[in-house]
Amino acid sequence: KVPTKQLMAEFHRAYESNSLERKHQMMSSAITLKAVLDAAKDPQIRKQSEGGGISRMDIIDWVINSQKYKKWAEQLLNKLEFKSYQANMTKALMKADFARVGSTGRHVKWKLPDDKSENDNDNDSDQEDEGDNENENSDEEEEKDEDEEDEDEEESADDNEKENDNSDKSDDDNPGDKEQIDDSDSDSDSSN
Repeated sequence: KVPTKQLMAEFHRAYESNSLERKHQMMSSAITLKAVLDAAKDPQIRKQSEGGGISRMDIIDWVINSQKYKKWAEQLLNKLEFKSYQANMTKALMKADFARVGSTGRHVKWKLPDDKSENDNDNDSDQEDEGDNENENSDEEEEKDEDEEDEDEEESADDNEKENDNSDKSDDDNPGDKEQIDDSDSDSDSSN
């Protein structure tokens, strides 16, 4: 488990030397997760969330305005599109065990990890322990997870292509229908 300060220091060095690489993206993901967890502990955020949850933007604002994460967030936003930053924040919220309230869209609210009802989570203590282990994932494990997601997406795209191919073949498998239509056309032509 690498301390947040050490991760941010490495990120800052890479940013200043303009040498950000894939490993720095992984560091940034870990920092985002830690920032989200710190935000969940903040009394102001906890108070805001009492009224049915908190928005992702509230968490983003907290991170951007916090003394601990401000410099990192500013540097990250200089390198990332804001939408990408929002997507990374959403992933961190889910990984930190925040619970989505409502459906999708800009009005989604999030319940803090401690605020979820017991019905949502029967094994709170087990999942908290697992969450701690997730923070300790190596870069390789995170890359492996992302590679598996990419493979799943590729497989589903391949499946869709196969389904389309099969639907095309089903028309070709029954050429008799086409011949009958052609025959009926030729019969009507010869009678005229």
